[in-house]
Amino acid sequence: MRSDLVKAGSPAITVFGGIKGLKRDGDLLKETFSEVKPDAILITISPEEVEGIIDFVREPFRMTLSDYEMIYGVNLRQYGEVQTPSPIYVDSAEISLKYHVPLIGLDMPEEEFSHTYSQTVSTWELIRHSVRKRRLLRSRFKDDTPEKFVESWNKTVNSIKGFRKMELLRMQEITSGIDRILGEAAYNTYLLVAEYEFYPDIVKHLESIGYKENSE
Repeated sequence: MRSDLVKAGSPAITVFGGIKGLKRDGDLLKETFSEVKPDAILITISPEEVEGIIDFVREPFRMTLSDYEMIYGVNLRQYGEVQTPSPIYVDSAEISLKYHVPLIGLDMPEEEFSHTYSQTVSTWELIRHSVRKRRLLRSRFKDDTPEKFVESWNKTVNSIKGFRKMELLRMQEITSGIDRILGEAAYNTYLLVAEYEFYPDIVKHLESIGYKENSE
């Protein structure tokens, strides 16, 4: 999904919403970059994750997946080829290196995330999260599109209060970063690469601060 947004006196921004893990969306991202030709790329992962993906692109290494990531990937395969690390991350890093375009992480820095997580998610909720994994192993998602699958997946995983709150806090961090970067206006054109689950709220936030779909 994609929204090309503009606001008088502010940098233009294209928001690309991609399905994490789906090769199709990595290909669409590269097409979007070629069309937009942004001065900088924003992405909804942490600064440390940006460094890690760039390191991976420069010298690939074996990635360790959590049980939840493996279950997610198995279900996602019904919608197309799946790759790890996620193509929307890897292709963003490859584009950044090839075209010398800054790649800027918007999510919580890892230390802040760890502290916030420990304060937000209780031990009991972690136990529930672990137990739910067994149920997910037996579940078969039958959604018509990968977008609907991601919505169903997140609804299931984030039904626990602490996890829902973490997603809200992450979104607040992301939108605060967007506001700061657009306010600084260091570049004229941005491409924002968002995990699909963040895409609607990011577009809604940008519209709330005066951005509109580019009609040209």
